[in-house]
Amino acid sequence: MITKPFTLIASAQQNTVSTTTGTAVVLDRGGEQLIVVANVSAVGGGAGAGDLLKMMVDTSFDGGATWINIGRADLAGNAAAKKQIMVFNVGQAAGTQPIDATSDLGAAGVREIGFGDQIRARGITTGASADFTYSITGYDRA
Repeated sequence: MITKPFTLIASAQQNTVSTTTGTAVVLDRGGEQLIVVANVSAVGGGAGAGDLLKMMVDTSFDGGATWINIGRADLAGNAAAKKQIMVFNVGQAAGTQPIDATSDLGAAGVREIGFGDQIRARGITTGASADFTYSITGYDRA
């Protein structure tokens, strides 16, 4: 069963080189799966190949004291608007190599380490003409 959606970043235009960090959401620990939808609804006409929107998903295993980047979806400024979906499972991996909690994923993908009790999203725009309208929504699935 999928719970009601929760907003990680509300739909908004981001047209400067900047980082937007959404409000952390405490998850219902009955959930076995976390689904995150990164929805880019518009790419500005001036945006080009050198512009990039990085939509990041972070989790905390210690009540929000430390945040670890577990997912990243990218969209270049010369691409069409689209939705990207990331799925995280509680017991995603039997074991992992140590992960530097201060580093983000270097490219689009997910870290297979599950997720903690809190989740948040970040939108990072780079490039001289960055212009994206997007939202990030989560679903906790039992």
